[in-house]
Amino acid sequence: GIIPFLLVTYLFVYENMDLTDTVILFSALALFSILTGFSLMRRSADQLVNLSRETGMIEAGVKSEPVQISAEDEKKGLELGAMDYIKKPIQKEILLLRVKSALEKLKR
Repeated sequence: GIIPFLLVTYLFVYENMDLTDTVILFSALALFSILTGFSLMRRSADQLVNLSRETGMIEAGVKSEPVQISAEDEKKGLELGAMDYIKKPIQKEILLLRVKSALEKLKR
């Protein structure tokens, strides 16, 4: 975030921190931000690879058992902000009504 950079700027301007220390702190913060970004990107890429692998297995018929979502998992998802869970078998009319309802809630 930007807060650490604002803190360093504040220290430089109001606390009479010398320029060398300021440059060192800015460099360290920039390096940390870059490394954190790469770490998050790497984790996301790994998750996409795993999801792709799972999807390929399902499409190939290797994995045919349905995904079971427990009531506790559904509760946790709703507490974290999910609007709804769609259960199989999916009925087109019900799915469209759920999407319409979710979009209306977002407009409010």
